[in-house]
Amino acid sequence: MNLYADVLIAGSGVAGLYSALNLRKDLKIVLISKGKLNECNTTLAQGGISVARNKDDITTFVEDTLKAGSYENNLCAVKILANESIENINKLQDMGLNLDKCEKELSYTKEGAHSINRIVHFKDYTGKKLEEILTKKTLKRKNITVIENCSLVDLIQNNNTCFGGICLKDNKQIN
Repeated sequence: MNLYADVLIAGSGVAGLYSALNLRKDLKIVLISKGKLNECNTTLAQGGISVARNKDDITTFVEDTLKAGSYENNLCAVKILANESIENINKLQDMGLNLDKCEKELSYTKEGAHSINRIVHFKDYTGKKLEEILTKKTLKRKNITVIENCSLVDLIQNNNTCFGGICLKDNKQIN
């Protein structure tokens, strides 16, 4: 069977769901999940989400992240993560993620290699709550087709450009 889309997303965790929701609504998006949509590691993430406290914290956030990764991180990716963290947390809150607050301000905790409190959270099951919200929003979008119990087995490429994927669902091939 051949299935045509503008974008193929493999994975239904927070990265896949959030990516799908941030793409243009005029694109035909196919999101595949190797199991059921809500069976992903995102639901197991308890701690929280790292975010720069403000613009002045971005440099320290970058340094803390590099240190946590033993300086093996991709510096460009870390800078993007830090610079876009506030905007993305605001987007998630707009989508319905009610992060814990203290006196109407976000409640920050400290985890891992962070030098200051910069982890935002929803109780002790941030990942589960985030996955629930993103899943509901994804299923409401008319331009996103979700295929569960489907595995991506190969990419269709030519001259370093990806044109699609070969997937298996119920022992049947989907191109």
